[in-house]
Amino acid sequence: MQRHSSTSQTGRPFTSCASRVLLAFLFAHPSLNQLQSDAHRFQGFTEAHPEHIIVELREPILVRDMRGDMRDHNGDPEKDAIFEIRLRSSSQIRRAKTNEKGQFKIRHVPAGTYDFKATLDGFQSVVGTVIVSKTADPKARIKLTLNLGV
Repeated sequence: MQRHSSTSQTGRPFTSCASRVLLAFLFAHPSLNQLQSDAHRFQGFTEAHPEHIIVELREPILVRDMRGDMRDHNGDPEKDAIFEIRLRSSSQIRRAKTNEKGQFKIRHVPAGTYDFKATLDGFQSVVGTVIVSKTADPKARIKLTLNLGV
């Protein structure tokens, strides 16, 4: 299982779907890096807060089904966080909210490559790629850490 977390190191500009310049923060984990996305990649996804900090994962997450959990920097579950996905070849966005245990699940997601965004007001959003594949480990889950900061 992979756990992704961010640090507060400064990075280069990130342009949101509203074309506002946002800061992308570099992750400390060696498999993660700062990236700059085009303005349309996350168009239609939830915007949590004006001038919100967005952290982008460099490496895709490989799962068999779209389930996972979100926690804060202390490891506590984050209730009511939003996890959104969009198949790269589609404009349809699917959403799920985390429960009291910080868990989410989006049912009946076909195999493919998806952009995702994890959002909770008052926290840095996390964006990246998740690949759904029947060959993935059946126990693999999306595990995200949301850090404070807007």
